[in-house]
Amino acid sequence: MKIKLKVTSHCCDLSLLTPITLDYIVHNTNEICFTNRQIQLHLSTLLLDENGDEIYENDILSDSQGNRFKVIFSHGAFFAHSLNETMPYKNIPLYLLQANGIIPAKLIER
Repeated sequence: MKIKLKVTSHCCDLSLLTPITLDYIVHNTNEICFTNRQIQLHLSTLLLDENGDEIYENDILSDSQGNRFKVIFSHGAFFAHSLNETMPYKNIPLYLLQANGIIPAKLIER
């Protein structure tokens, strides 16, 4: 499985080397530690939205009916967490949305 990460700080994309060279991300024998709480890692879904933009964890998507979803990673899979109160299901596996033609959706917030 391919793993792709995006690093952000204050909503700005950074190269992975920037926080490492500034010691914002350090590695010891058991874990990766963040010394700067403004640094966030976002895991890629390897899916593209309708405009060809890559979809990452924590992105906000909108489908053709105007439903809004936040992309989350939980229990080893990506889910679209509904931000609409009227949706009967809160967490929908992202692959089901893709299989039913809802993905590619439109990326509306990152």
